[in-house]
Amino acid sequence: MKKLLLVFLLLISLSAKDSSWSLKINPLPLVVGVLSADIEARVMDWATVSVTYQGGGIILADTGFDIQSYGIKATYYTNTIKDDGYYITPSYQNFSSNIMIMGKKVSTTNENAYGIIVGYHYDWFDFINLNTGLGYNYVQNQDFRAVPLFSGVIADFSFGFDF
Repeated sequence: MKKLLLVFLLLISLSAKDSSWSLKINPLPLVVGVLSADIEARVMDWATVSVTYQGGGIILADTGFDIQSYGIKATYYTNTIKDDGYYITPSYQNFSSNIMIMGKKVSTTNENAYGIIVGYHYDWFDFINLNTGLGYNYVQNQDFRAVPLFSGVIADFSFGFDF
């Protein structure tokens, strides 16, 4: 059902007139081996819808984590997306992770994350952009219980390339 919702929202963004697209990469998670990328579609001069992906492996001491995440974001800009200005981004992500100790899987989790980021958007040459912001992510498991380990402050430092 969640994947169907993501496809539906992507199709809505595809049908928007004069849409422009942007591929955004957040390099911060790469430090721990996780790729974080968004495909963003303009739906209005001041709003976009994004499909997000995060995935990769993390190794900390003898414990390994494998993370896969898919989600959706809506970004609202105080100016047009081609101008510098402030933005606010509510988001939803569904992610699963496998926890391994010495190569043996000991746990599999599936969580939902609800977040909001407020920041500043820079645009250069009408095809390169940068979002810098801070926000909060609330994570809960499938039993709707909070997961304090993953809830907390989040940072956005996404480079975008329009096409």
